[in-house]
Amino acid sequence: ATMRMTAARSPCRREPHFADFLILIVVGILSACLVARPSWLLRQASSLSSLPDSSSELFYSCEKIKEVHGFWTDLQCELWQIIEHNRSLNMSPFLAENIPAEDRFWGTAKTDPVGSGRNGRIVYHLHLHKNMGSTFCQWFGAYNRVNKRDNCNVLDRWWWNELREDLHYQYGAYIGRTRKEQKHVYDQIQKAGWIYVASEGSLSDEPIFGSQGPYYHSIVIRDPKEWVISMWHFEKQTNSSSLDEYLTKHLWGVPDFYTRRICGTSCVHRDPLTIEDFLQAKSRLDQFDLVLAQDMVGSDPNATRKIFQEEFPALRFPSFDAKHNKGTYAPHQFTPFQIEVIQNVTAMDKVLYEYAKILHQERLKSYKARARQ
Repeated sequence: ATMRMTAARSPCRREPHFADFLILIVVGILSACLVARPSWLLRQASSLSSLPDSSSELFYSCEKIKEVHGFWTDLQCELWQIIEHNRSLNMSPFLAENIPAEDRFWGTAKTDPVGSGRNGRIVYHLHLHKNMGSTFCQWFGAYNRVNKRDNCNVLDRWWWNELREDLHYQYGAYIGRTRKEQKHVYDQIQKAGWIYVASEGSLSDEPIFGSQGPYYHSIVIRDPKEWVISMWHFEKQTNSSSLDEYLTKHLWGVPDFYTRRICGTSCVHRDPLTIEDFLQAKSRLDQFDLVLAQDMVGSDPNATRKIFQEEFPALRFPSFDAKHNKGTYAPHQFTPFQIEVIQNVTAMDKVLYEYAKILHQERLKSYKARARQ
């Protein structure tokens, strides 16, 4: 918003009065406000210090950002500034290389290829519902070294905590919420001989990232509007509701389903999510080894095959055509009410999705650059 101030001037000279000094003080305060950072930036001063100092500069390109990325709120412009300026929280406590040797329950650094089943990292896929998780399970399941019976998920009995009913199936960290739980789950996965595991819950609040850690983190993110429609069609298998009924009575996992689960178990029930929560989700997404945008996976199967060949050289996958489980429903004509509801519950997720597309594109560029060499 643009603030304007006009000051009347007297046509004749006079001696300054107390009111004049008061006006000067007020003008000074307002001027400071005009260049002050928004309050959320002040709360993140240590990690967001390079963002523009002027709020007018911060929002200067908001309309252009909305046009390019399909955003609809000024909040999304603020979130995109975090992306554009590559802001991040301090993730060093969650990097395997910084964890003391005596606390590395997975043993020595993994030197073999990812998913090799020898001394390679286990692939851990954060399976956001209706985001190709079942397809990933099928791809890796060709080696029969996954939990095929449960969609490749970690077994409930290894991580389920009866004292935390709020963090059960749809919300919990399947590979362990705490480091003690993570050690137990990892030992069980190793005994089972699995090379790939999935979680349909959330990321742990104490994740372990990096090539020296136990897991290779992967995730697929789809357009959140498509996600809502896909969830609706899934719901219709047991409840034949219209889209309006689904959005008003049965809508599940929102607002911002993706952001909550990538942010971690402490975020899945938080109301409301904050910009700091989004920043945490973005910071953790940056640490994932593989981030893919679902529409790009299916639209270019050859490129997807190249990515998997490079990331998992010890494995061979049967097919990367576009015939994954994305649904065969016809395009939906949305009403203004439906668009408004969907936008209200996916604002942060839309920004993460646009960021996932950039990460996917960067992955393809880096592969092509290495191929030329």
